[in-house]
Amino acid sequence: MDIMTPDKARGLRRPVLQAAVDAGSVCATTPDAHEIFFRGDRSQTPVEWEAAKDAALSMCRACPARAACEELGLRNGDGLPGVDDMVRGGHTGSELAALRTADAKRIAGAVAADAEPTWNGIVRLSNKLRRQAIAMPSSGRTKTCQESNDDLNASVRRTVAELSELKRRRRAENGWDNAA
Repeated sequence: MDIMTPDKARGLRRPVLQAAVDAGSVCATTPDAHEIFFRGDRSQTPVEWEAAKDAALSMCRACPARAACEELGLRNGDGLPGVDDMVRGGHTGSELAALRTADAKRIAGAVAADAEPTWNGIVRLSNKLRRQAIAMPSSGRTKTCQESNDDLNASVRRTVAELSELKRRRRAENGWDNAA
């Protein structure tokens, strides 16, 4: 996996960021990572939490998905000022809160863009098209394999047409009518 830079992460939508974290984060492949990234119950002593927090921060420093994780944490509103109970994207919760405050306007714009219905429709249809593309038609009691294949192809064509229309509409909404 390529290392995600902060500038690159800021320009990506939530599904892409989440996919980067799911596919390439160090903590995703570490058993019981939640035990070191989140303070959990308050029976943990301050010394135990400091050791766990240091281990989590060290793990984040080596993570190729750190910037994507940080960006998701900022957009999700993770971390509270003055509360030391978590680590995400290489920052403590209070550090994330400070970053979110310092960059509030950009983060609000990113959250709004993530929620934009046309974009979400494009993501939904792209996922549907991917599932259709890997589907294997099969014969059944009422259809032959060829009939199932024809139905699947027709469904793919409808999805492609719907996706193309959504992309065209999104380009128009963003002033890209004459884009190639």
